[in-house]
Amino acid sequence: MSDEQPNRGAGAILFSASRIWTQIAAALLFLAAAGVLNPAGLGEFLIAASIYGALGVIVGQGVYEYVLKEHDSDTAPVTAFIFNMASATIAAAAAFGISFILPHILHSERSAILLRQLAPVFYLDGLALLMECVILRRGGIARTAIATIFAETAGLAAGLASLLAGWGVTALVVQRFTRAVTYVTVYSVSHAWRPRLGFSPVEARAIFRFIPAIITSRGVNAGSTALIDLTIGSLLSLGDAGLFRLANRLLTIGSDLLFQPFKALLWVELPPLRHEPNAFAEKLMRLTEIFGVGYFAVVWGMALIAGTLLPLLLGPQWQAASSAVIALGLARLIYMPMSAAEAVFALSNRNRLIVWSSLVAAFVSITVIYFAAPHGLLWTSVGFAFVSLLTLVCLLPYMLRASGIPLSDMLTLIARLSVNAASMTIVIAPWLSFAPRVGVTGWTLVTSAIVLGAGAYLLAACVFTPRGLTAYIRPLNKFSNIIQRLRRH
Repeated sequence: MSDEQPNRGAGAILFSASRIWTQIAAALLFLAAAGVLNPAGLGEFLIAASIYGALGVIVGQGVYEYVLKEHDSDTAPVTAFIFNMASATIAAAAAFGISFILPHILHSERSAILLRQLAPVFYLDGLALLMECVILRRGGIARTAIATIFAETAGLAAGLASLLAGWGVTALVVQRFTRAVTYVTVYSVSHAWRPRLGFSPVEARAIFRFIPAIITSRGVNAGSTALIDLTIGSLLSLGDAGLFRLANRLLTIGSDLLFQPFKALLWVELPPLRHEPNAFAEKLMRLTEIFGVGYFAVVWGMALIAGTLLPLLLGPQWQAASSAVIALGLARLIYMPMSAAEAVFALSNRNRLIVWSSLVAAFVSITVIYFAAPHGLLWTSVGFAFVSLLTLVCLLPYMLRASGIPLSDMLTLIARLSVNAASMTIVIAPWLSFAPRVGVTGWTLVTSAIVLGAGAYLLAACVFTPRGLTAYIRPLNKFSNIIQRLRRH
């Protein structure tokens, strides 16, 4: 084995760790903001962030993948620089334009001011993305990982310091600026980065042909998130928008710990089996069961204890978000069988179906929320569950047909996972109701509920989903064996 292989392997591990740290840093900043700001302040914070994120999709997205793909082209990076700066200008102009409309929709100036302050960051983001993909295509995996850890840590520290200093929602701007400047600074001192100006019309046409599908698929999700936040903020209140986004974000933090490895495994395990239908279907069902066992436990467990946990963790003003956590948690469980759809449709050359289904789902979500929002936050969240069910009914047959899985097998798996979740509910719900009467409150109540619920879920999983549960137990056994061997030595 060459020396280069272990170095690349170590770099890949460091790169994966840096991406995990990105998620953790974002979650920590979000929780800190929720603890410092009131629901209305968090609503303003997140509406500006979601609009910024939606506009940011056009800055460097697709161009980044194109430069990596054309790793031997000298003209791709220099042409991509022009693209990124042009798209950053479009995004910044759009941010300014939207900022003058927001006060009429939200009856508040703060989100508009934040959006105008964030506009220059698009240029830094576009430059940082270009630097990163150029360094990556030259083999600098470890360098990009180190830059990511430095930048995300610097951004998190600046954001937390700003919140503690009482700067309120301005902490969002400080965090984004600090993070972007750190990325550009660290990449600038890398010897793998050599700035050069130039432009190729041929390369430009190739980029134009390559990027639409990527921008569309990512832009639909980011755009629908921003529109949903705006709709809730305008029809209900900024406080309700903050409560809704808190509920959704908490569930995302928990579920992403399982979904991101699941998505990565799909792209590693399934492509070699594309021409073996039976093996493909069996592997997909196996991975879905493993993912489902953890996903149902985490998502539904969070929903069950939200009403007790949120006041302890963030304060009593967040108690109202607990009903939204339950409704949105139910929506996620309903949609769980479709979690593999992106990989399955892509591997079966049905990318257009994903794009169109995303567009339709986004349109239906916004329409449902528009009619549900006047009836309150709970019904708005229930609308999400309805959209998830509708999407599942419409798309699941196509996904199963593409993967070769019988409908009866998938429905059986959903039923078995649901029994696991029901077993946990039967234990946690009565305990949370009864325990305070005998003096069990606060963190003791939360901890005991988690322990009892986990025990009930594990017992049910041993009976109804043993194959999926085994995948979580096996690594623990291996870790235990390693510890025992170390003790012997």
